[in-house]
Amino acid sequence: MPGLLEVYPHPALVELMRTEKRLPCKQGETRDYWPMETPANRRTKLFETWRVIVAGLDQEVPGASEVLQLPPLEAPSWQLKAFEDMLDAVICAWGGICVFEGSAVQHGDDTSAIWIPGQSFWRRRGAGRDRIPAAMDRTPASDPPSSEDAKRLAAADPVNAYYEAQRRAARSRANGDLGEHWHWAPAKWPASNRMP
Repeated sequence: MPGLLEVYPHPALVELMRTEKRLPCKQGETRDYWPMETPANRRTKLFETWRVIVAGLDQEVPGASEVLQLPPLEAPSWQLKAFEDMLDAVICAWGGICVFEGSAVQHGDDTSAIWIPGQSFWRRRGAGRDRIPAAMDRTPASDPPSSEDAKRLAAADPVNAYYEAQRRAARSRANGDLGEHWHWAPAKWPASNRMP
C-alpha cells in the first residue's frame, strides 16, 4: 500500500536515544555545542555522539552500524555532512518502521502530520530513558524571541506546539509560501518552547 509520511530526524532521534535533551549531532553546529573546546576536541565529541547514535540505531535496525561507518576523524567537512545526511536518512527510515508497526505518534491532522516514535514503542521494548552519556551534554543556545502566533500556539498545547510549528512550516514551504514558512520556522522559537 503506497503512502507518504513525514518524519523529522531530530525528534525521532531524541526518542530513539531516550533523552530529554536535543543531541549535539550536527557537524555545522559544533561551535555552538561546545564553544570553549578547540576545533579538534569539538570534532572528537561529535564523533563520540555519532558512535552512540549508531549503536542505538543498530539495536533497533539490525545492520545499521554496517551501513553507517563513520568517516575518518580527519575527513573534510563535506564527508562529515554526507555521513550526517545518511544518519538522518536511517533515523527517518526507523521512524517509518515505527509508523508501520503502530508505535509512532501523529502530530498534526489527517491532511498533514509529523510522525514520532511514541510511548508504545518504549512500553513494547521495556526500555528506560537516557541512552546518551552525560559527557555529551551541552548548554543549549538561546534563540531570538518568538512571534505572538508561536507564543499562542505554545500556550494552547505546550506538549505538541513545537511539532505543530514544524508541520506548519513544512506545509507552507511545500506550498511555496516562504513567508509563512519562515513565520512558523522552529528556529524562531525560544528554547523553553522547543523540544528538550
